[in-house]
Amino acid sequence: MSMSPSRAEYALPGLAVLEQSPIIIEKIVHLASDEQMHWKPAADRWSIGEVLGHLAEVEVMGFRERVEKMRASGGSRGDGLSRARGENGGERIAGA
Repeated sequence: MSMSPSRAEYALPGLAVLEQSPIIIEKIVHLASDEQMHWKPAADRWSIGEVLGHLAEVEVMGFRERVEKMRASGGSRGDGLSRARGENGGERIAGA
């Protein structure tokens, strides 16, 4: 069952950002010079390259694994996906 865009945005407001992230990252990687990828705004801040490395690590080691577990569970009441959707009598999580 497909949801209308407004319904999908209401149910999962961050989904649009996640869908655009690969496009944005690809453009940065292809257009940024090596100097730009390594530039840091301050000694205690991350460069673009460091941020992209962190995103890649989180994608593989954290976020993707959690999403796959939620999908495999079928959205059972005990997981965050069903709570975010307000399914199975669970309270809807604000902002989710």
